[in-house]
Amino acid sequence: MTFIQKRKRLLITASVLWAGLLLVLSVQPEAFVMMVLRKPSIFPFAHIAAYGILAFLLCHYFCFKRSLFLCRMRGWKVLFFSFFLAVFCGGIAEAVQVFSPDRIPDWLDFECDMIGASCGIIFYLLYRKVFRSRSASCILEAGSLSSTF
Repeated sequence: MTFIQKRKRLLITASVLWAGLLLVLSVQPEAFVMMVLRKPSIFPFAHIAAYGILAFLLCHYFCFKRSLFLCRMRGWKVLFFSFFLAVFCGGIAEAVQVFSPDRIPDWLDFECDMIGASCGIIFYLLYRKVFRSRSASCILEAGSLSSTF
């Protein structure tokens, strides 16, 4: 197994585990969430950070993944699919809260999930620009985004 295959497997495992953790936390009772975060004013920032990390991990994974359903993963497609999947996970997490006894879905939480996914992608672009790693070169190869940096 090559380094690229190992890193790709690690990134997809980390992404799936992180998304699973977010789904599990979204159905926990309100008392548990209050015990962990302590202050309700931190909730929006927790959503932004959590889904930012998810989008960042997905950007890394899609950069190593050469194609997805016969679609080449280069340039803006990496960013689009990462954003879409992170927001989709946020929507699922909010929808699952309907079935939790003392949790209710909230549009503000979903908006924070979208902002977090956007921040994760922006952070990924900054990370790529600073470190110029192999994982980031897939976006540079596409002409659409290389001219902006």
